[in-house]
Amino acid sequence: MLAKLAIAIGILYFLLVRGSIAFGSLLTTLVGNVPIALGCMGLLLAALLIGAVRWWLILRVAGIRLGYRQVASLTLIGSFFSTWLPGAAGGDAARALYLFRSLGQSRTTAVLTIVIDRVFALTGLLGAATLLMLVVWQQGDRHPVLTFYLSLCLGAIAVCMAGGLALFGMARFVKVTDWPYWLRKLRPFAHQLRETVVLVMGHWPAMLVCTLLSVLASAIVACGIALIGSAFSFGPPPMISALAGVVGNVSSAIPLSPGGLGIGEAVFAKVCLELGSTFAPYSTIYLAFRILMMLVSFSGGLVWLTYSAKRSDELPTTIKLTT
Repeated sequence: MLAKLAIAIGILYFLLVRGSIAFGSLLTTLVGNVPIALGCMGLLLAALLIGAVRWWLILRVAGIRLGYRQVASLTLIGSFFSTWLPGAAGGDAARALYLFRSLGQSRTTAVLTIVIDRVFALTGLLGAATLLMLVVWQQGDRHPVLTFYLSLCLGAIAVCMAGGLALFGMARFVKVTDWPYWLRKLRPFAHQLRETVVLVMGHWPAMLVCTLLSVLASAIVACGIALIGSAFSFGPPPMISALAGVVGNVSSAIPLSPGGLGIGEAVFAKVCLELGSTFAPYSTIYLAFRILMMLVSFSGGLVWLTYSAKRSDELPTTIKLTT
C-alpha cells in the first residue's frame, strides 16, 4: 500500500511540476461556481443510485430478497469506504462484510454478486467510452488517437464478452467429479460459484438491463465531468471532457495507486491534449471531479453511522439458492 501511495504522490508531483495541475484555478472555480458544483454532485449521486438498482437486480436474480433501500444504503456505504479507505477494494469489502453479517443463508452467493456487480460497472465504463467515441467519430473528428482508443475499447468489450460466455459455458456444462485432495477444501466454494454464475448469467434479460444501467450510470458521470469542466476557462469542449473523463475512470480502475489517484488525472489530461491539441492544466478538471466525488461519498458516511446501529436480525431474509 505504501508503494501505491508513493506512485500516486509521484504522479501528482510530476503533473504539478509539468503545469497540468493549477491549484489556484481549482479552488477559485469550485468556490465561484457553486451551482455547477452542486449540479455535478447531483449527477454523481444519481449514478450511484442507478448502480444500486443494478446490484439490487443482480441480488434478486441470485435469489436474495433485499429491498432497494437496503441495497442503496450498502452502495452508498461502499462508495464512502472506496473513497476514504486506501484502495478501491475497500468499498467492496465493506459491502461484503455487511452482507455476511446480515444474511443467514447464501452468504457466499451474496458476496459473489458484488464481484459480478463490479464487472458490470467496468463494462459500463467501456460501453460509455465506446459510445462517446462513436459520437465524436460521427461528428467528423477522425483523429488517429481516437481511432486507437476506439479500437482498444472495442477489443476490451469483445474480450469481456468472450470471457463471460466462456465462464458461463464452463459453469453450465463442465462438471468436475474427481478433485485432488489438496483442492477438496475449495470444492464447496467452487460449487457455489458455479451455481451463482449459472443462475445469474442465465437470466439474459436481467443481464441486458444491468448492462444498460451500467452504461447509463457511466454516461451520467461523464456528463458530470463535462459540467464541471465547463466551469474552467481552459476547459475543453464538453464531448472531449466527457470522453476523457470516462477513459480516466477506466484507467483509475487499474490498482496501481489508491483509488487510481494520479492515474485518472494523468490519463484525463493526456486524452484532452491529444484530442484538443492545446496544452492546458487539464488534470485540474479531473481533480475537481475527484474532490466532488469525495464530497458526495460523505452521504455514504452518514448512512453508515445510522446503518451500523441496526440489528442484523431486523434485516430481510433470503431465499435459498436453487438451480
